[in-house]
Amino acid sequence: MTIEFDAIDYAQQLEAAGVPRNQADVHAKALTGVVREVVSESDLLQTKNDLQRDLRHTEDRLTSRIDVAQTELSTKVETFRAEFNTKIDLLDAKTEGIRTDLGTKIELLDGKIDKSRTELEGKIDGFKVGLESKIDGFKVELDAKIDRLGATQDSIKNELGQHRWAFALFFSMLGSIFIKTFWP
Repeated sequence: MTIEFDAIDYAQQLEAAGVPRNQADVHAKALTGVVREVVSESDLLQTKNDLQRDLRHTEDRLTSRIDVAQTELSTKVETFRAEFNTKIDLLDAKTEGIRTDLGTKIELLDGKIDKSRTELEGKIDGFKVGLESKIDGFKVELDAKIDRLGATQDSIKNELGQHRWAFALFFSMLGSIFIKTFWP
């Protein structure tokens, strides 16, 4: 709502009060420009009411959008949580399967290791017995050879002892012959 202003009437009132006509016309024109710019209190109240209504409408729309977005996000979060939990459960099941399978394989491997150890210990014991038998055989042979060598050595010592006497006798006779021959 605008304010009604009669510029001609205002100029006439100024003229009647003793203001020269030119000045009264200038004052009336200036005041007309100012009055056009002035907003009435009812205009301000109407504008305020319009703005409050628009603000409430905007607030309602934003609240509605926020509620829809919140519902959508909650649904998406719950869907993600359910999918995530399902995947974790699958991963747990696979991990447990692998753990069980690994435990079985370890038990089988332990059994194979124990069997191999037993077989190796048996082979080592067999090899040890065979080796000890061969060593004992070599020992008997060596003892026999050592005994034969000892007997041979004793025989050689006896022969050397006999030959020593014979050489000693021979050299003593040779010495006496030499002395008799070269020193009469």
